[in-house]
Amino acid sequence: MRWLQHPQLLRYAIRFDGVSAGTLMLGLLGLNQPLAQVFGLPSSFLWYVGLGLIPWVTWLVWLSFRPTISRAAAWFVVVVNGLWLAESIWLIVGPTFEPTVWGYGFLIAQAILVALITETEIIALRRKLVNA
Repeated sequence: MRWLQHPQLLRYAIRFDGVSAGTLMLGLLGLNQPLAQVFGLPSSFLWYVGLGLIPWVTWLVWLSFRPTISRAAAWFVVVVNGLWLAESIWLIVGPTFEPTVWGYGFLIAQAILVALITETEIIALRRKLVNA
């Protein structure tokens, strides 16, 4: 996997993180009513999650265009993504909501995407530590 050796891997992973989170944000803010019916999740919950993503997406995109990305900032991204992943798992297995089959599929798919992005960020961070 040659792309894992790219010198800008961390920057691109964080940028992709921001773009994917931004896509989710726009979908949740603009389509919360129909998504609520399809996913079996409350419309207000989807809207507030979308609203909460605004500062996160803004920060991720800003960070990805900085001349340098500090290790602390990158590890912060990893930790927040880990918290997002934990909350996603809780929504899947916990008693909070009763999603439809499509809702479970959505929660599982976005959790997998977040896990893959986070793993890429961790790989890039570890490679930076070895090469530092």
